[in-house]
Amino acid sequence: MKKIFLICYILTGLYSASFDCEKSLNDIEQIICDTWDISEQDEILADYFFIIKNNLEDDKKKEFIEKQKKWIKTRNTIYKKAVSYNEAQRVLLKAYENRIKELKEYFYVNISKFPKEKEITNICKNISQDAITFTKLYSVKTNLFDVNNDGIKENIHCESQGTAHIPYCEYKSKNGNKIDINKIGFEWKDYWTYNQEFVELNGRIYKLNFEDDYIKNPSYLSLITPLNEEYVICEFKIKETEHLIPNQYEKDSKELCKIIEDKDETKYEYINLEKKENIVIDKLLEGKGRGGEYAVERQGKIDFDNDGIKEDVVRIGYYSGAGRGCDINYFDEINGTNFTTSHKKQMLLAIQDDGDVCGIYKQKFFKYKDLIYLDYPSQDEHSIYLIKDKKIHTMCTSKIKRDVTFKYIQP
Repeated sequence: MKKIFLICYILTGLYSASFDCEKSLNDIEQIICDTWDISEQDEILADYFFIIKNNLEDDKKKEFIEKQKKWIKTRNTIYKKAVSYNEAQRVLLKAYENRIKELKEYFYVNISKFPKEKEITNICKNISQDAITFTKLYSVKTNLFDVNNDGIKENIHCESQGTAHIPYCEYKSKNGNKIDINKIGFEWKDYWTYNQEFVELNGRIYKLNFEDDYIKNPSYLSLITPLNEEYVICEFKIKETEHLIPNQYEKDSKELCKIIEDKDETKYEYINLEKKENIVIDKLLEGKGRGGEYAVERQGKIDFDNDGIKEDVVRIGYYSGAGRGCDINYFDEINGTNFTTSHKKQMLLAIQDDGDVCGIYKQKFFKYKDLIYLDYPSQDEHSIYLIKDKKIHTMCTSKIKRDVTFKYIQP
């Protein structure tokens, strides 16, 4: 049963009452009940009015109530001046929209004040130190919360959209009406984020956005105001420093890792295969995973398993602009017109994640002290491998130091 909010006032003060739309109503009450948009705005106005009134000190409360009385008189006057029913609906709806905007602004300034720079700085500092732990501690665990910090809980439904899995959230009022959030001063493409978490601190809801899917690399922190405006309040920069850790059980690993880390190419030599097409092998690659096309890019002879016999090796490439894009390169062994099934070939694929991980396109063979190694910088770990004596030897693995800094953004 639809009910409406009306403010009644008597000599002792201002009071509220909910009126049943099925009971006897005066003209203005009737048009509010008959017009869904106005009725909804009336209820929203009621929510704001009582939240503000109940959070004000007595001196400010009296002033606030007087302003609401004046607005009611103005509303009734413009209704009476309307020359038609349609005009009455239009002017009333506009009056409610304007008053709600005023109340939101009042709430924003007097009740839900924008956090100070010091508060934002402390929050962003904690995020920069450990975003994963911060998110686990403060993330909102329900779909019903006050996303725009106006004192009223909204329903939030979030999902990933498109082949790029871009995060998207839909916000609805308690009445099921969509709430549009306007980004102020930025767009999604300014940051290219792929995950987001809503977090609650000090009675406010923030949105923490990430560059990755795993809440590891924070991109920016934003706040949505009662006016449904989203502001970036701090952004993060990530610098990664790599250190190669030698395998203490492998001979020469300490010296090897040091020269690779230092990029001292005077002590080792990268092996470049010849650019070459291979239509026969390309034919065998048709229909291989992902729905894209794989093709031979380079080909040559390399003794990649250090047994004294040079194998016929191809570098296969795959590129796709679909979704977030995917670039893959990997080495494989052929015997002229087909792929081999040798044990050495299986070891070569094993150290390259079987050639099926996006973002792997910089691995290279290199020669050091008459042995052939594979330099394999994957997304998560940089490794140096040696295939020798029918075994895979991990010579170096990386330790990544991540420094996350942040910058406060004045809204």
